[in-house]
Amino acid sequence: ISYVRQLLTDHKRIIFNGNGYSEEWQEEAARRGLANHRNTAEALPCFVSQKSIDLFAEFGILSESEVHSRYEVKLDKYTKLLNIEARVMIRMARRTYLPAISKYMRDLAETITSVKAAIASSDMEEHEKLLSYLVKGTNAVAACTRTLIAEHDSAEAIEDLQEQAYAYAEKVIPAMDALRAEIDALECVVENDYWPVPTYNDILFYN
Repeated sequence: ISYVRQLLTDHKRIIFNGNGYSEEWQEEAARRGLANHRNTAEALPCFVSQKSIDLFAEFGILSESEVHSRYEVKLDKYTKLLNIEARVMIRMARRTYLPAISKYMRDLAETITSVKAAIASSDMEEHEKLLSYLVKGTNAVAACTRTLIAEHDSAEAIEDLQEQAYAYAEKVIPAMDALRAEIDALECVVENDYWPVPTYNDILFYN
């Protein structure tokens, strides 16, 4: 009991029973003066800190050169993974999503035109609003894709692995998130028969 009490006394400041992924924890960690690395690129340098190197050496786990080797391997894996993810995302946006959404837009526009031609007094306002939303959405997807291409190319050109990791974390990932948000929004309004991949609803409920 005394040992447990001592452990709690020594390490109480790192114990948090709330949601460790929430903004609440971000604020609490800062208040407690704890290190709070937001992504892998920020966290990996800690692996080669002198404190870390000394710890590995003290217990005969890794030599300093081995620590640095593993650090470089981790950086290389991180940057290559994000490079692949970004390239796949760009390809999917250009060759999968935009063509499918454009086909739906074309068919919707033809429907509006046909109905109005058949019945001049037809109220197609909601269809026209949807078409307008789709046009804005595809423009946003195209713009986000261009941004992602630019950020990806810029990051890929960086030779220093740590700096490259920072670029992927701080520039490429936000660009990927922005593109995903636009496509997710369009998924909610494009008819299922046109959507080129399983929707979230399909994945979650297997409909």
